Amino acid sequence: MSFNLGDAYNLMIVCGFDQGILELEKRKDVYFYNDRKEVPKDITNAIVKRGIISIGDNAFYGCTGLASITILNSVTTIGYYAFRGCTSLTSITIPDSVTTIGDYAFDGCTSLTSITISDSVTTIGYYAFRGCTSLTSITIPGSVTTINNAFVGCEKLTSVVIPNSVTTINGAFWGCTSLTSITIPDSVTTINYAFYGCTSLTSITIPDSVTTINYAFYGCEKLTSVVIPDSVTTIVGGAFNGCMSLTSITIPNSVTTIGNNNGDWDQGVFHGCDKLTSVVIPDSVTNIWNSAFPPHIKKIRK
Repeated sequence: MSFNLGDAYNLMIVCGFDQGILELEKRKDVYFYNDRKEVPKDITNAIVKRGIISIGDNAFYGCTGLASITILNSVTTIGYYAFRGCTSLTSITIPDSVTTIGDYAFDGCTSLTSITISDSVTTIGYYAFRGCTSLTSITIPGSVTTINNAFVGCEKLTSVVIPNSVTTINGAFWGCTSLTSITIPDSVTTINYAFYGCTSLTSITIPDSVTTINYAFYGCEKLTSVVIPDSVTTIVGGAFNGCMSLTSITIPNSVTTIGNNNGDWDQGVFHGCDKLTSVVIPDSVTNIWNSAFPPHIKKIRK
């Protein structure tokens, strides 16, 4: 018999609750917690013990005093919003049994400085660690293939390790304003909004596996130079919009399209690149939309 911690209207837990410490476990298929249907908000520590396989949606949502939690190896899923707003939580170790971290799971855990994600995790949900403003480093396990908006607004994040298993980065590090450099592995083919607003990013190496760049470096105001590999065919949206320190960029012969069929300035690939005065465009480019380049940038055909 499985048991979900946090299952709405069905939360019945065998536990002890003393001096702010909550112990949760399954015992003989009978569950109770003082006839209550939710975790008390005034807990400071929690131990998820034997028999619990899922920390359900909203389980510890808003437990602002929760400073530590121990999760044993029976848990396979951490649900949506499970620890959202746990502003006193400083660290967490996700055990080897967990395969899924749900959307918004640790959203707004502003004191979280370190997290260990085990190699068993295959899915990190949307905004899973959004607004974890004290998080300084993260290692993404080699079991993950896609990172979607997971670390938005982690403004103290300075170190990220992305494994070779990842193929798609969608908005993953949006607004990580302390990130100065990052290595994208050769497995990645698509970067959408990946480093949007990373205002401290000074250098980037784009691997020759990437085919599309879409809003990837919007607002990276300290980025000075970019080399685009021969694998890229399309540069769209505001890919380098607002990169005000960018002085040079190399566009390879593989690119066929620059820009969108849209006149909005925020979709201009090189709008706001104040120091970029000219771009050499290879003969392979057949579509350049009007919004792609501002008037001050000279387009030089090879």
